[in-house]
Amino acid sequence: MSAPQATGWGRFQLGDMALALPMTALREVVPCGELLPLPCSADGVIGAMSLRGITVPVLDLRVLFGRPAAPVPCVVVVTHAGRLLGLSADGVSGIVAPNEVRLHRVHHTGPSAALFDDGFQLAGSEALVSVLSPPALAALPGVPWVEDVLATVRDRSVGEENAQHSLSASASALPVMLARCGRVVLAVHALLVHASIANPKVLPSPLALGACRGVVEYMGQRLPAVDLMAVCGLGPQSPEACSQAFVVRHPSGTVAYLVGEVLDVVRVQASQVLPVPAFALPRPELMDGSLSVEHLPGDLAERIVALGSARQLMVLSAEGLGGDDEMNRLASTLDVSPTSGASTAATMRARVPTAPAAPAVDRRSLIVYELQGEAATPVDQIAEILPFRPETSIYECSGELLGLTLHRGRSIPLMCLSRLTGGAPPAVGEGNSTLVVEVQGQPIGFVVPALRSIETVSWSPEAGSPGQRSVPTSAAAAARALVQIGDAAERRLVRLLDLQGLARDLIERRGAA
Repeated sequence: MSAPQATGWGRFQLGDMALALPMTALREVVPCGELLPLPCSADGVIGAMSLRGITVPVLDLRVLFGRPAAPVPCVVVVTHAGRLLGLSADGVSGIVAPNEVRLHRVHHTGPSAALFDDGFQLAGSEALVSVLSPPALAALPGVPWVEDVLATVRDRSVGEENAQHSLSASASALPVMLARCGRVVLAVHALLVHASIANPKVLPSPLALGACRGVVEYMGQRLPAVDLMAVCGLGPQSPEACSQAFVVRHPSGTVAYLVGEVLDVVRVQASQVLPVPAFALPRPELMDGSLSVEHLPGDLAERIVALGSARQLMVLSAEGLGGDDEMNRLASTLDVSPTSGASTAATMRARVPTAPAAPAVDRRSLIVYELQGEAATPVDQIAEILPFRPETSIYECSGELLGLTLHRGRSIPLMCLSRLTGGAPPAVGEGNSTLVVEVQGQPIGFVVPALRSIETVSWSPEAGSPGQRSVPTSAAAAARALVQIGDAAERRLVRLLDLQGLARDLIERRGAA
């Protein structure tokens, strides 16, 4: 068994295979654009990509493993002995430290067996990750590699002092992606980034609230599209300026972050990231500190200064971004998929986040909407959120039933929630949204004037004082209960509506009639 790698491994997916490379050999991960034809007959070489002026051959390992080729969403760039090779990948899964794994000798068979070193299992997981051997990849017959010219230039630019502490070989080196948002440049831990999207088309969405601008299509799904600057409290970007996005897999789901431009991926020393006083940052929990442009390659530093950016770049915290409540609520609440209809508005399916049963206090996620003020419903009651189209109002809009809509092969009755709860009829228009619940296999849509946000309950009467267990209430009581939402600065009471209970009442009442 080979010795453990001091710097750990970078994991990535290729179909159903979990693979890894030593961090010393993992240069960066980039989206795969259009591949250039390459005169090469070696098995698995599917073309070449342009990496900032360097033509890098791309190898699809699936072909070597006897599996059919498939579209390539991103490329893992391997560096070995001063040369580069791209490996096709479906996405990066993260960085693994040596103390997080159990190493195993893996006995692969067949022609590709020599490509692997050891394998490992993550603590608490039975899944096996196979580790690729960079020297074995370099020894593949006929597979071309290219000289890493950029690394040679950068080694000269950092000078002899920094050369004594090679960033690529140091255990404290951080691969970071530099993203421009207006004149602000942010550094993001590169292996947080699953992939990037060029020219993302942001589609309208009923939940385009706060930092969320809508949804973008990626790999057959529609992901929440979030303004990175707005999340960091640095002000919104103009929609026209957001020419790229990068995809991050949060613990609870996936989010696309909108930026102006991805500048480069570089390695910096962890010791070069300087702490910044919390009072100087809008959201200090999202920042690890600042990084001087002096620690970047000369050409890149000059470009950033020419953009009018500050000479201190802010470094986003991987833990802070991954643990942000708002982003995790957005990611876990929305499993976004394209609709089968002609509308370009996003159809969003809610799902229940995995959480321990019987929490000590009421911490439910609620979707908040307009209804003679504000009202809210637990997210786990909502099967889907649909845009409301005025043409579906086939009735006179004088009663509770507004009309019918056809969705996914089912006819869904649309009910006016305002009238059902004793309020005045709201104006029916394109700004309305439909909250779909399912009871006894029957979908029922409740039309509301507008959606506002997703919030977490901070207190509810049935939960009692902090530390007491929540006491279940009847559907009738829950239909008019009050709950407290919002943070310390904006806490407020809203009505909690039990839409599933209301749907059951409707079915029973109409059935009896």
